[in-house]
Amino acid sequence: MSCSFSYSQFKFAPKAYIAITSVDRDSYFKVDSKQSFSFGFYGEYKFSKFAINAELNYIKIGYTTDKDEYRENEDDAPVLIKADYNSNQLNLLTTAKYYFTDRLSLRAGCYIGTVLDYKIDASIASINEKETLDISNQITKTDYGLTTGIEFEIYRGAFIDANYIYGLNDLYKNDVSTYNRILYFGLGYKF
Repeated sequence: MSCSFSYSQFKFAPKAYIAITSVDRDSYFKVDSKQSFSFGFYGEYKFSKFAINAELNYIKIGYTTDKDEYRENEDDAPVLIKADYNSNQLNLLTTAKYYFTDRLSLRAGCYIGTVLDYKIDASIASINEKETLDISNQITKTDYGLTTGIEFEIYRGAFIDANYIYGLNDLYKNDVSTYNRILYFGLGYKF
């Protein structure tokens, strides 16, 4: 019995994304999604109708609220703010893929990410004074969760895909549970 590796079974692809990001929060304030441009790379090893792939992507994550509560320290009284939350995150996705045809596949798996930075562009609702707040010390640096997606090869290695990320790790160290929810659409080329 022998095992062999063929270059034709391994593919590498740069990708560009349009991401629609938001969060699931246990807060009574309304949350609006944000859109951003992101990029990444992935490698895929295909055998028969199945494949395993790993993807590394850089993604700008964020959401906005018309009203939110902010505390400088846990003991402080909350201040009502309008907020624009912005984060940069590096994610590693590992998925199993099933090819329905040579050009159409469905994938599912998990991801782990690291938060590179996190800032809020905020204004105090009562006086409309703008300020940028660095809340890196109030968030967890690691994010993880589940991912699923679909991919279609357009022509000779060029492909489009759609993916959904469902975060399972609470992003904040405070009393408001907040989880990432990301839908992104990508365009790439397999080598």
